Amino acid sequence: MKKFLKSIALMLLAGAFVLGFASCSNDSSDSSNTNSSSSSSSSSGSGNSGSGSSGSNENVSATYKYESGGTVIKFILYNDATLTQWDSRAVTVIPDGLTMKGTYEKTGDKFSDCEITFKKTHGRNADGSWIPQSSSWSRTVSGGKFTNEGKDFVLQN
Repeated sequence: MKKFLKSIALMLLAGAFVLGFASCSNDSSDSSNTNSSSSSSSSSGSGNSGSGSSGSNENVSATYKYESGGTVIKFILYNDATLTQWDSRAVTVIPDGLTMKGTYEKTGDKFSDCEITFKKTHGRNADGSWIPQSSSWSRTVSGGKFTNEGKDFVLQN
């Protein structure tokens, strides 16, 4: 059983490592996320843990959701330019379901049409502890959607 749980957690971490995010929330201008390299590099997202509903919605700039066959994956982008990934498959191993955290930078005024650079700063160990990991990627959001690894993520707010 321990090997099984560890392998599931490692698969989720590997998936989170490869998975890209994109964000776009409301259609109004959000100058705090337009290009916030100083705030995004200083923040690791450690204060933004929560369930798939993202804890406090007032701190959320955008949530993108993929759903298929009972699997739900969310990329949650916060007002302070941090992000988390929530995965329904992880909640059996990691109670809060968060599989990674990091920062983001957004270009463009609207979360529904923009380009987002995601920077992963931490992933999860099999025991649920956060470990430093580093990667970055960009996604273009058009019409409130972006595709990542063949999965369509749709803007929820």
